[in-house]
Amino acid sequence: MDYLKIFDKTLAKVAPIFFIVISFFYSFFRIPFFDEAYAYIISNLKIGEIFYLTRIEGHPILWYLLLKITDFNFYPYTMLVLNWFIVSVMILFFWKKAPFNNLIKFLITFSYPFFHYFAVVARPYGLTVLGIFLLCCFYKNSIKRPLLFSFLIIFCMNTTVMGMFGGFGFLCLFVYDIFLNRKNIEKRFLIGSFLILFAGFLFLFLQFFNLSSPAARPVEMINEFKYNFLHFVCYPVGKNIFQTLFYVFSCILFYAVSFILFKKAKKIFVFFLITYSLMTFLFIKIYVGAPWHYYFYFVYLIAAFWLCWDDIGKNKFLNIIFVLFLLCSMCPFSFFERGYNPALDTSKYPFMLNKIVNNNEYRNSKLFCLDWFSPFSAGLLPYLSKNNIKIYDLNGYNRTELKSLKLTPRYYNTPFFGDEFIKNMDKEKNNYLITQNYFFNQGFIAKKAAFVNNKEEQGFLYESEKCKIFFKLVEYYPDIPFSIYKINVVYNKL
Repeated sequence: MDYLKIFDKTLAKVAPIFFIVISFFYSFFRIPFFDEAYAYIISNLKIGEIFYLTRIEGHPILWYLLLKITDFNFYPYTMLVLNWFIVSVMILFFWKKAPFNNLIKFLITFSYPFFHYFAVVARPYGLTVLGIFLLCCFYKNSIKRPLLFSFLIIFCMNTTVMGMFGGFGFLCLFVYDIFLNRKNIEKRFLIGSFLILFAGFLFLFLQFFNLSSPAARPVEMINEFKYNFLHFVCYPVGKNIFQTLFYVFSCILFYAVSFILFKKAKKIFVFFLITYSLMTFLFIKIYVGAPWHYYFYFVYLIAAFWLCWDDIGKNKFLNIIFVLFLLCSMCPFSFFERGYNPALDTSKYPFMLNKIVNNNEYRNSKLFCLDWFSPFSAGLLPYLSKNNIKIYDLNGYNRTELKSLKLTPRYYNTPFFGDEFIKNMDKEKNNYLITQNYFFNQGFIAKKAAFVNNKEEQGFLYESEKCKIFFKLVEYYPDIPFSIYKINVVYNKL
């Protein structure tokens, strides 16, 4: 009896099911973080407003429409289940169609990006990976089924910006293959493919390429480039030994794959070069990126292997390096840092919700909250929006210049203090600040405010040329832990 074959067959049956079951329960041991909650709020807008906001939020409309269609007022559970279902379909498809052996499939499935992020965080990235894997699977038959492949390209590009890069890479391969085989393709299919692609690109253009923002000065552009470049180069190294090893293996694998692809699969090397170059340009020139964006280096590496596995799959050196790389990716760390905090106690949000909803003073006042990436906002905003209560967020994201103040109902984003904060203070109503205690206790505000000890001005003080802002503690809940401060603004005499 060949026990290795039995184990291999068992692994192929058990591993995807195990992934699906565990990720389902894992999804519910956490609360949504800012991006998830904010996307849910956007999905409750009218379709025209959502369409306008895509140019601000940086993702196409598809994810928001799916959230809108599947929302049955069971936030956040319908959102989490939707993401879990999409990723489960993607994993089943991957095990069914990917050309790798079962060991490599297992290592990819339970790697950190797939198991600890894509399957758990309800964002459109799982949808993007599904689109990329579908394109990988149907690429060999793209000339035989050009209409389907054209549709898959547009589908992938309408999931995320990362999906746009992959879709564009596949589009380049597709156009090249059509040029070589143009005599063997019926004219009606060529026209149909062109119309699908044209309509898809027009749809993306309407969503993203109507931005109007002032041009940055050369000095600002140089400083931003320097910051992004240093972040891009240095950030992956030095967090811990596993992360550094992962980064080293990534570099080795990149050059190994580039060299072998260039020799044996030049078309796939072009795809590899296009996707990696576009992402690198994005991170260095436009947007420095969050940890989960960098995961797509990993995804497009897998896609490149998939596309040319028949040519390079027998290369023992590359297989060994790839397996070592995948072993590193299974370690319990992100190769940058975790983008959310799992296993948070959600009981504090109903408590705070009831506090705000049942207190007329709070309901009829202007509420601000302070959090880094808004764990408080993420927990409360979707519930408050259903109770028609406005809350202003004071985190590092400054979306005011992008006009989200005018479009997002019951949610307003204001930079921490500064002119925008002062402008949004309501002179006719009471103003309150709600925050998690550790932002005060760990000195987050100390950098921007001084503590005043005399009895008349007891509390936290922020002072500018225009005014002084005092924060007087009203309610303190150490077990949750949240605090509510009443804000008093004293404008300076001119």
